[in-house]
Amino acid sequence: MPRIGAVSYLNARPLVRYLTPGDDEEIVHDTPAIIADELAAGRLDAALLPVAEVFAHPEYKMVPDIGIASRGEVRSVKLYCNRPIAEVKTVLLDSASRTSAALLRILMRRAFQRQVEYARYVFSPVHFGRENFDAALVIGDGNFKVSEASFEETYDLGALWTELTGLPMVYAVWATRPALDTTAFRARCVQALKAGLANIDAIVAEETQSHDLTPDFCRAYLTRHIRYWLGPDEYRGMQAFKTLVDNIDAPVVRVAEPETAAP
Repeated sequence: MPRIGAVSYLNARPLVRYLTPGDDEEIVHDTPAIIADELAAGRLDAALLPVAEVFAHPEYKMVPDIGIASRGEVRSVKLYCNRPIAEVKTVLLDSASRTSAALLRILMRRAFQRQVEYARYVFSPVHFGRENFDAALVIGDGNFKVSEASFEETYDLGALWTELTGLPMVYAVWATRPALDTTAFRARCVQALKAGLANIDAIVAEETQSHDLTPDFCRAYLTRHIRYWLGPDEYRGMQAFKTLVDNIDAPVVRVAEPETAAP
């Protein structure tokens, strides 16, 4: 039975809300890291996959044109600091995504010129902020439950990436195992995304209740902060990210911001 893995975050809803399972097909939802492990183990045939996992598995086939990206502030990948960034010595990494952890390591070195120690943790909205830590990375919907006012400094990693490179940051793409027909799967993904964007008000209505968010926040997040169509700039952003994942000391040539953002 074919199985498709999808990220269980708000930013994935326009991609997966109208992706209908085929005959004898199952769609499963989980965190990015678990979805990545399931695809690598062969227990999934396709997945909405963090880009660092695509880099690590050249055998995967990437579905073109569609993904989860931002150009500037993303609002759901943030670093919360209990002290000024210049004094941070240890950073807790949210274990739910290895791509965001890699992005943070790059930004700590290249944006802040800091070399720090890292430790893994599991985010809990109930306990977050009560722990004794210098700084902690939070990804996904957990950010919507964190009060920034409780911290000395807060940084949006999407904004930092674009400031550093002038490029969008791509967080996830659809990818398949070699045996799956990528062309047919892409057609389904495009159809599902078009339906999701056409019915964004319905998605907002559903998700504001389940996430305890205001409709205005939810709509702005899904339509202004998150990008789903990948164009030349997004692919340049992916290549820049891969270059720095492979070599954190590689030169960074900042790309000038376009006068108007791509639709």
